Amino acid sequence: MASFQNAPITLKLAVVLHLFYEDQWPEFLVALTHIPQSFTLFVSLQPESAFADQIRNAFPTAVIKTHPNVGRDVASFLAWLPELQCYDLVCKVHTKRSDGRHSAWRKNVVAGLLGNRKTVEDYLCAFARHPDLGLAGPRFCYVDGAGHQAGLARALTLQHGAAPKGWGFFAGTMFWCRPQVFAGLDAAYPADCFVVHNDTDGQPEHVAERAFGLIVMQAHQKIMLHDAEIIINFPENLRGDPNWGDVYNTFQNVDPSPIAGEPVSALIKDDIHLRTDPKHPLNDDLGDAPIHARNIETLMAKGQVFAALALALQPAAETQQNLTTIARIESYLGLLGRAKRTWLRVLQMSPNASAYAGLGAVLVQNGDTDAGIESFHAGLEYEPQNTAILSSLAVAHLYLNDVITAQHYAAQALKIDPKHPDAMLCRARAEFALGNIPMAKTYVDDLMQTGFKTHEVLLVQIDILSLEGEHEAALVLAADLCQTYPTASECLAAFRRAFRAFHNSPTRYMAFLAALDIPWTPATVLARQGSTDHDSIDVIIPIHNALDQVRACLQTVKAHSGTRLGKLILVNDGSAPETVAALSDCISANVILVHTAHRSGFTTAVLRGLSASDAPAFVVLNSDTLVTRGWLDRLSCALRSTAKTAMVSAMSNNAAWQNYGPAFDATNSLNNAPIPDPFDRDRLQLSADNMGKGTLVPLPMLHGFCVLLDRAAYDAVGGFDMGTYPEGYGETQDLSLRFLRAGYDLRLATDCIIYHARGGSISQKRRENLTNSARQTLYETYTALNYLCLEMACYLDPLLQETRLAYARMVPNVARPPD
Repeated sequence: MASFQNAPITLKLAVVLHLFYEDQWPEFLVALTHIPQSFTLFVSLQPESAFADQIRNAFPTAVIKTHPNVGRDVASFLAWLPELQCYDLVCKVHTKRSDGRHSAWRKNVVAGLLGNRKTVEDYLCAFARHPDLGLAGPRFCYVDGAGHQAGLARALTLQHGAAPKGWGFFAGTMFWCRPQVFAGLDAAYPADCFVVHNDTDGQPEHVAERAFGLIVMQAHQKIMLHDAEIIINFPENLRGDPNWGDVYNTFQNVDPSPIAGEPVSALIKDDIHLRTDPKHPLNDDLGDAPIHARNIETLMAKGQVFAALALALQPAAETQQNLTTIARIESYLGLLGRAKRTWLRVLQMSPNASAYAGLGAVLVQNGDTDAGIESFHAGLEYEPQNTAILSSLAVAHLYLNDVITAQHYAAQALKIDPKHPDAMLCRARAEFALGNIPMAKTYVDDLMQTGFKTHEVLLVQIDILSLEGEHEAALVLAADLCQTYPTASECLAAFRRAFRAFHNSPTRYMAFLAALDIPWTPATVLARQGSTDHDSIDVIIPIHNALDQVRACLQTVKAHSGTRLGKLILVNDGSAPETVAALSDCISANVILVHTAHRSGFTTAVLRGLSASDAPAFVVLNSDTLVTRGWLDRLSCALRSTAKTAMVSAMSNNAAWQNYGPAFDATNSLNNAPIPDPFDRDRLQLSADNMGKGTLVPLPMLHGFCVLLDRAAYDAVGGFDMGTYPEGYGETQDLSLRFLRAGYDLRLATDCIIYHARGGSISQKRRENLTNSARQTLYETYTALNYLCLEMACYLDPLLQETRLAYARMVPNVARPPD
């Protein structure tokens, strides 16, 4: 980037400061001196503040107004936004303390925006030279939007439409921006939609915080990430921090407050309801309702949901009707904490069935199903014939797998209203679970004619088709649902159930696999061929913190790799200083330490390490693994078993279909077993040594926790797709399928066990988000039907099933009987 002095800077500047903690003014006063040209300072103070004179002592022309701390810095910034439209560039900052938790974090963010003259000049130069640059801030604050929506996804979707892929936002809402990009955002979030709260998540200001990044992407504007390396690009080409929690924790001594997660199950959480039944929540007949209520209806119909909430909050008189309207809108937006409090206020004012039903729904969506059921029962005390409450009880009991009770409540609702759609859907689910298939089919057929929650009805239809032997139709239908709703766990579970049923019809099953876009036919087991090559193999280990796991991994690699080990390439991917220091101590003649410029993700780190390797074959190994005796020889022999073998992998305790134990648990979710203790690991090693003298299982895909690759084959298909899978989730499956399309083979060495801890370098929530994102991308690339069939073919491969049985016979307490 050209220097500031050479850039034609003609920007009209403003700085907006929300000064809630006035004792932090000296810190901002120093930061503002780093701006090298004139600017207008806008400051919002508390209503009772007498601090304006001190600000004007330093900035006589400052524009100052008082603003309550309702909506925090976001609401005050939105209040300024109309006045900011005449400025080319605005810097938004604010104070933050919260019992000292955020002080160090705040100072780092402000330093990343206004820390010195050079930093400020970088921003000014960038905005002057890039007219399509809309938002800029410190790199470490830029986080992945989809991964950090928490419980706000519904509100964001309702207010701004479906989020595009690849967006991000600046956590903490401090940034430089071009204010014209956000023109009208103040109308979308009127001041009255904000309320006083005690630092609870799930508020309109948290939705707006994310909306700043989302709007930039929707406006086709660029974002600048400032660091030692300055990056300016469109959001879809940028990466938010892969694990914001790790960064945040480096600035404090206590754990951050937990973020409210998504509601628990799509049966009750509206994963599918939201898209297929987008009606506003004010379902009561308004009749001769006052104009105020009709205006709320109009705003809801237009999608101006926060404006509707603001209007609902405006009446001076707090009536039961007003509070009920507010609670319904808050529930609809997914602001569940607020909705719970509002429903409780309604009940304090005048207990009634509708309020108990609303409170119960919120409690169930928050995962407190038992409390929700209690609330529903309280509502029945007021209206025993309330079909909405009866059907809600049926749904809640379905979630608890209490099918008979669910059937009971659905039947009660249908006695009152034989066409009540929610009750019909619950009854269909319950009857199917109880084996009453003809009755379930009747309800499904009736519901399909109404168009009510079609995709949920189809989930029942899939199970019925499978039971009736219509396996192909069931799989196609389930795959279509997965393609449409890639993050809905119920759709994936339905596909897995349908595939398992189809697997029991071997002739049709094999023909179906052979007809896929990437055809696959499970092969017979291959005997391992002795390898005559003596080429060394480089091992690449990407590392991000989790130092104890890294040390354990390196200890086993050094102890068990033998003479085949060439270079051991450690890639520090933005680790903390303690980890970097420990890795530096590992450097030796054959141990190389390379660094990424910042936390870049697993795949990016692999490619950085691969640039230091010239070996004909290389291993990519997770840093939370433990390798075992002879692992490198066994994988090498597997790789050289045929001329077309491009990639091989090992068995594990925790590697999806490559588990030596069950691949699935009782809920049809992946079974993740802990690493066994040393005694059981010795027993498993002996079992592996006796595993058919090293048999190989051909598979269509391999798990990425440990893979050995032929470099020539890898280069021939273009290697890992860093642009699409920068953080490593989905990258090995994608490479596997590209290998298959190019005519290469993949092999699993059943006599090689590598233990996998999983999760040391990334949070569980982040891993779930990345897994969902990878699934969506893999479905888009290969179609859900093709990808999911090949994935399930791996899980249910007959040779792998035999291998699991063999391990279970030899070590029953570790390798439990397979699924």
